[in-house]
Amino acid sequence: MPPAMPVRLLIADDHPLMRHGIRNRMAEEKDIEVVAEAKDGIETIQLVLEHEPDVLLLDLDMPEANGLEVLEKLSQLRYQTSILILSAYISPHYVKRVLAFGVTGYLSKRESLDTIVEAVRGVAAGSKGWFRPEHLASPIRSSYTTPENLLTGRERDVLIAAAKGLSMESMADALCISVHTIRKHLSNIYEKIGVSDRSEAVAWAWKFKLMET
Repeated sequence: MPPAMPVRLLIADDHPLMRHGIRNRMAEEKDIEVVAEAKDGIETIQLVLEHEPDVLLLDLDMPEANGLEVLEKLSQLRYQTSILILSAYISPHYVKRVLAFGVTGYLSKRESLDTIVEAVRGVAAGSKGWFRPEHLASPIRSSYTTPENLLTGRERDVLIAAAKGLSMESMADALCISVHTIRKHLSNIYEKIGVSDRSEAVAWAWKFKLMET
């Protein structure tokens, strides 16, 4: 059986020292390959088009075109690259805006390099749970103080499975129910907690620490 291909990573940050540090740490991992580095938003878009990386590690505060403008452009182009935000900004305003573009993670620049490596691997594998609760604050409906009075036990199980990054089929297998039922539960969850998609529901799950219960 041929070895798995390494995760192809594009690092986008306008600070050379930050890019250098991340690249050097990634070089220690045999399963991650840094295919390019971008120093501004325009270059980021060009390099995504050129290299089609598996994961884009994206800073929000960059010259030429900021991270939000990069996300908007890539969304218009319907690119499938998984996007992991690494930013000094942890405002709910920014988190809510990037969630709308379907990013798979949002980490602070204060995270350790080991955590960033783990997150890159995770999002490359399809995990959508790389959001720290303290970074999410209240980017979605905050009128409910606890989830207990909102979700049924089964809905909680489904949401936790979704936060772990499982596919619909894997969720169905793990919970011994059909994919159709999973979709119905997710639809009910979105309506109950006031979100519009899976990414926002995962953010809500992290906010209320469902993963710890």
